[in-house]
Amino acid sequence: MSQSDNAISFLADDALDRRTAVEALEKLLTAPNLALPLVVGIYGGWGTGKTSVMRLLRRRLARIIRRGAWACGLEGSDRHSFRGVEDAVIGV
Repeated sequence: MSQSDNAISFLADDALDRRTAVEALEKLLTAPNLALPLVVGIYGGWGTGKTSVMRLLRRRLARIIRRGAWACGLEGSDRHSFRGVEDAVIGV
């Protein structure tokens, strides 16, 4: 079976086992004692899965951000504004 060089967005398609890296980054970025500001870089050669890691991480963080908006009781335009924050923070 040949591997595609297209970036993935779902863990079910993760033939290169990027789950460990994504989970480690999620743990780092959601730590309650995270010191801000923070810059995270993902480095690697062509085809090593950088975009896939970012897409997978975005999906995981988006769920957390949406849950936070729901837990805060944001509705309507407030929730829409919160989505703008989501896109700015984890846009890929």
